Amino acid sequence: MEILLIIIFFVLMLYAFSKSGTAKKELLQKEAKITDLNREIHQLKTEISNLNSDKRSLHDKIQRLRTDLSNLQMDKRAVDQKNIQLKNQNDALSKYQDIINIQVECEYLLKIAERDSVKLKERAQQELDHAQLQAKESRRITREYTEKRTKEVELLYENAVRESQRIIDHAETKAESIGGDAYRSLREANEIADRIKAMKCN
Repeated sequence: MEILLIIIFFVLMLYAFSKSGTAKKELLQKEAKITDLNREIHQLKTEISNLNSDKRSLHDKIQRLRTDLSNLQMDKRAVDQKNIQLKNQNDALSKYQDIINIQVECEYLLKIAERDSVKLKERAQQELDHAQLQAKESRRITREYTEKRTKEVELLYENAVRESQRIIDHAETKAESIGGDAYRSLREANEIADRIKAMKCN
């Protein structure tokens, strides 16, 4: 009778060991999945860093365009001032009929310069508006992409952790229900062995 009990006890221990091994294997698979998720998070951070670099580049371009616009406005003021000076000179020289053609030519050149200045100002403003729209769209895309990927990774991680804990709890419950005191003794023996190993390492 005692031999039969020993055999049953031994079989239960083997069964508990096999279930525990399966649970550990599933746990390792979950940990590998978590490692993959962490690697994907790192890749996402790299992509976000690249997008931020693009954003800074667009910001620099906007600053350059603003500087160009400011310079054009200064040039426009200089041209306007020159126009006033030339107009005053033309007024002073208008009494001289022999140089009327020179006055007409100067006015023509001034109009061309003013027209070119307006065109340059409009083009600079268009480029500035376009760069600002690009920067705004880039920020929106970056924010939406980051939020979406972060939520997906967090959800996968939470599911993996819950599933791992559920498998471990289930395996331990099953092992305890099957092995009873034998499984508890085995678990305590493993804990003692881990403590001894930790003490040796220290």
